[in-house]
Order: sequence, then structure tokens, then C-alpha cells
Amino acid sequence: MDEKEKHQDLEDQARQWFMRLQEDAGNDELRDQFLTWYEQDERHREVYEQVASFWLDVEDMLEDDLSLADMDGLDFSALKTEESDGDISLSGRDSSDADGTNITYLSTAAATKNNGWAFSRTFARIAATLAVLVTVAMSYYGYSRYLPEGTYRTDVGEQSRIILADGSHVFMNTDSLLREEYTKNLRKVVLLRGEAIFDVEKDPSRPFVVETEYGTAQAVGTSFSVYDREDKVEVIVIEGTVAVHQESDLEEIKQTAEGGEDSSYFVTGGQKMFAYDGHLGPVGQASQLDLERLVFSRQGKILFRGQPLSEIVNEMARYTNKKIIITDQAIKQMKMGGAFDINDFDAFINAVEDAFPVKVIKVTPFVTFITEA
Repeated sequence: MDEKEKHQDLEDQARQWFMRLQEDAGNDELRDQFLTWYEQDERHREVYEQVASFWLDVEDMLEDDLSLADMDGLDFSALKTEESDGDISLSGRDSSDADGTNITYLSTAAATKNNGWAFSRTFARIAATLAVLVTVAMSYYGYSRYLPEGTYRTDVGEQSRIILADGSHVFMNTDSLLREEYTKNLRKVVLLRGEAIFDVEKDPSRPFVVETEYGTAQAVGTSFSVYDREDKVEVIVIEGTVAVHQESDLEEIKQTAEGGEDSSYFVTGGQKMFAYDGHLGPVGQASQLDLERLVFSRQGKILFRGQPLSEIVNEMARYTNKKIIITDQAIKQMKMGGAFDINDFDAFINAVEDAFPVKVIKVTPFVTFITEA
């Protein structure tokens, strides 16, 4: 084992001690075992303090994701310890060894206290986050089993291909929801959430429209994508022409046009535009990456070409319930390229660790930190 491997092994030991002490703060036997390890070698003390310091820094980074108020009603009784006053200690004992040396067993920030139990806010938030994730996932799973006829959805990380009543094909990307509303004179699909690519069968007698919160895309026979980005809707035309309207009702679109106030835009193959709340953006040329991304997405892959790591992580987050937290602003700006399978989260994480001077810490199966090496 070389020096790098030895150091990595020591860091792993320190993290394990830190987490065990978090989970079982009232265990005097565990504390004594830790002290024996801690005092064996100066390197043990140095590495452990680095690990503890890292977690203190991480606490603030979770503020935006889950406040302490979000933990109301969650049962942490299994983590109960003796009552603590202001500072964290193990079962109320002084957090220093026999010669007075201070040791960080738990977070030295103020503890979360409720009816006698106490543990670090960092792990409280992680536990609460996972509880929320599991609850939402289970509820969502139950809901998905009872979708009305003509309604289609994909889970996080799932993709699906469907054929509509007229033979048009739809590729649904991750975490998407749409509803088919066909009539004798109109083929309408309502995109309620997410992203879909449409390959439309030609039928001049029945317009094909995709309705979204911010506007409607109308086509006769073409291939295009519609992506609801929550604050705006992106339309990319692969082939043919799509008319994008601010209005959602075709009769309203017709009346607006007849009144000389037509706000529609025509988007042709290789072009893109955005629809916002209250207005439509200008038509522009889709980038090569935009078009390649659509091709790769149908193959179950995500494509990147030199985007910042923070942007890449946000895109990866669409395909998984696992959370990645980058602890350093400089790391967020590092640029990366490649194609990754949407179902291979570990391959992506390994590629990041191989490509950059970073350290990947998997706290739980659902939470991973990327920090400076």
C-alpha cells in the first residue's frame, strides 16, 4: 500500500468514526474505543479533525435544501441521548480527553434538541431529506398506478416511447407527464411536466398541437421537442416547421390572427425558441449540442461538451433521486465533457473523480459530496 492509499484508508477510518459517534452519541464504550484509535498516532488526530471540520462547513450548505423547521413531526427517538445543555457532548460528558485536549466528537455547532435527544444538524437534515424522499417516492409510485386513460408519465430516471391514436410517436424523457386529448378535428397533447420529442404523422385536416403552461406548439407533420423548464418552455425543431403561439386555444389563436395581433412564431428545422409567461422569445439557431442532445437522449444517454460541472450536475439530477452537493465554487466552474448512461450514476461520479482534483464522499446511498482533494 503506497502513501496515497494509506492516507485514503486513514480518511475512511476517520469518517467511519465520525459517523458512528453521530449515530450513537451516548455509547461510552464506543467513545473509549474511539479515544484509543484517536491517540494511537498524530496522523489519526490530524485526519479526524479535518473530517470534523469538513462537516461543520457542510452544515451551512444544506440550509437551502432543508431547514430545521422542515423536521417537525419526524421521529428521531432512536437517536435519543441524555439531555445536553449548550454544547454537544457524548452523554453529557466533557468532550475532552484526560489531559484536557479538545476533541470534536460531534458538530461543535449548536445541537438540535427535542425532549432530551441531541445530534448534529448536518445528519438531522440528511435524515430528514431521506425521509421526505422516501415518502414522496412511495406516494408517487402509488399515484402512477392509477393514471386516467390517455395519460402517460415517466418516473425520475425513466424514459418511455409511446404511440398516439393517430400513429404519431412520442419519446418521453425523465420525470415527464402528458395527456392525449384527441377530437375529430384536433390532435392535442397537453405537456404537464418534463420533456418530450414528437414525431408527428401528417394529417392536414387535423392540426397537431402540444399545449404547455406558457404557450402552444402547432405542427402538421414534423419532428420537434418540447421541454417544460418550469420557468419557461423550450421548443426545438428537428425537421419541418412548428408554429408557436402564446395562446393555448386554437380558436383564440385564429381570432388573434384575424385581429392583426398575431404573436405566433414559426420555427423551422434546426431552430429553437423559448415561451415565457406572457411573451414568446425570439427564434434562434439551435446549437449542435442541442440537436445532438436530443439524439443521445433517445439512446438513454446524456451528452456534455465543456459545460461547467455545476450545470452538468443539475442535468444529471433530472435522472436520479440521488443528490450531489459540490462544496467549492471553483469546483462548480470546472468544465467537463462526455456521454453518460442515465442509469449509471456511479460511472458519472467516478469520471468526475478521475478527471478533476476532487474527492467524492458518499455519505449515504442518496447523498454524495464533491469536495476539494
